Amino acid sequence: MSHRQHFPNSSPWPFLAAVATTALFVGVVFTPWAAVWFAVPVAIALTGWFWPKRDEVAKALALEKSP
Repeated sequence: MSHRQHFPNSSPWPFLAAVATTALFVGVVFTPWAAVWFAVPVAIALTGWFWPKRDEVAKALALEKSP
């Protein structure tokens, strides 16, 4: 095969990012300070979601090295 599709493992980070984003949107309806305070949990959730995992990096490197 010339193309390989790699799917990430399951994790709770997408759900936590969605909850934090929802809280941000609901909070902004009531006070603009919610954008400041809820941006921190959104940033933490997105960082956890997109941070590369060691096993996923190892799998990707193994796929690159295989013929």
